[in-house]
Amino acid sequence: MKITFIEPTPSPHTMKLHLDESLEPGIRRTYTQESHHAAPAWAREMLTIPGVESVFHTADFAALERRPSADWAEIFRELQARFGGEAAGAQDWALTGENDGAHFGEAQVFVQMFRAIPMQIRVKSGAREERIALSPRFTEAVTNVASAVLIKERKLTDYGVRYGELPEIAREVEQELEAAYPQERLDSLVQQAIAHGVTSSEFIEQRSKRGQDELLRDLTSENWRVRYAALEDLTPTPELIQQISAALRDPKLLIRRLAVVYLGDLRTPEAQELLYEAMRDKAPAVRRTAGDTLSDIGNPAATPVMTRALKDSSKIVRWRAARFLYEVGTAEARGALEAAVNDPEFEVGLQARMALERIESGEEAAGTVWQQMAGRGRS
Repeated sequence: MKITFIEPTPSPHTMKLHLDESLEPGIRRTYTQESHHAAPAWAREMLTIPGVESVFHTADFAALERRPSADWAEIFRELQARFGGEAAGAQDWALTGENDGAHFGEAQVFVQMFRAIPMQIRVKSGAREERIALSPRFTEAVTNVASAVLIKERKLTDYGVRYGELPEIAREVEQELEAAYPQERLDSLVQQAIAHGVTSSEFIEQRSKRGQDELLRDLTSENWRVRYAALEDLTPTPELIQQISAALRDPKLLIRRLAVVYLGDLRTPEAQELLYEAMRDKAPAVRRTAGDTLSDIGNPAATPVMTRALKDSSKIVRWRAARFLYEVGTAEARGALEAAVNDPEFEVGLQARMALERIESGEEAAGTVWQQMAGRGRS
């Protein structure tokens, strides 16, 4: 068994090892320190590497999970010595594929719904998952309209990507849903869902559209839930930049984060400047979302801001900064990248080295994934 290349996963504690052999389709196996006796020889060998917690094997790859205190660089050196080819160093593995590591620190959020009523939050990152139920008022609403087809009508709704620890993300999404579904909306949903009856047609919530004057008034409410619900119902336009700017300075993290998302939708020069401001937000989740938004926009003018972010206190923000500089950064970032190569977080140092090598080689920036796709579409 040989490792052909290695790539990061959304979890900072897991790496994906591509193998030169494959399991039969559908077979999945997990090996831990406790079950090592049932593991094949190569997996037992991996489990003897200091810092390795478990090995998940399926298809033609294995997911290697480390202990939180373990050093990836040390683990990679052992993997290279035991499983790598003579010419394949740990750095070569890690650099295989230009988009490897493009999702470091991400967690995917899903909400289980029944006829548009939220029931449960699920946050996934790699093999880890956090689940929490919503407050009793949501359970009561579901119970009031539950039918014989309840199980069939349950569905997972994708709520996008978030950053941070899974329990914290789950609680943030819980607060968002609590704000987005005031009791009057839940009551309306219950009435609509009961009226829908048992039918094969998909249930779609009917909501009366609130006027902009009402939404703007609610944005100034002392109740953060009212402010959040108003901002969520608002359609961002350049004319509302003043209101979005105010939301960017709201004391509630959830509102500031949503404001950052709206700025990414606008993509105006004014919005870009406000995103620079968001890169100094006190919450790492807001800074990382702003960094991702700037990366999606892909304007090299953000290089100075992202260069400063290489020294951010949060590793997920430092990683995003290094990734941006790899995608579209200019030569002015060279000095900062040289220092970032020695970042204590392996993934950050790796991404910084990739950016530095691209800049020093004179290779033209490939741009973000979106820019590359657009370029292929024009060619």
